[in-house]
Amino acid sequence: MAGKSKASISKNTELHIEDVIAQGAIAFGQGAGSMNISRGAGRLLRKFFDARFEHHLRDWNKNRLGILAYARGLGWYAAVVAQTNKRVDIGKVDIREAIMGFPCPIVPQLLDQKGPDL
Repeated sequence: MAGKSKASISKNTELHIEDVIAQGAIAFGQGAGSMNISRGAGRLLRKFFDARFEHHLRDWNKNRLGILAYARGLGWYAAVVAQTNKRVDIGKVDIREAIMGFPCPIVPQLLDQKGPDL
């Protein structure tokens, strides 16, 4: 990437919530590893990300590493919850427990915003 400035590499000209949610879902999947995620859990996760990530669109470049690290950790936590309960799929109950039990120390205000009914 010789010849490009950092500003031009990290500049987001057309960032949409769908782009951010997709990145969050990928990070969650990285944390979840080989665990399957049920459709209901995926929908709940999307609602959770949608409600919280939208507030960070303006500051995405500043907060993205912390938010994506949180999403990855949330996936790991949900997978551990499911495995502890001898399930091979991450379900809605696992997502709920992960959200409640895994705070976001990097971007704490992420959990302060109103989100979906869990």
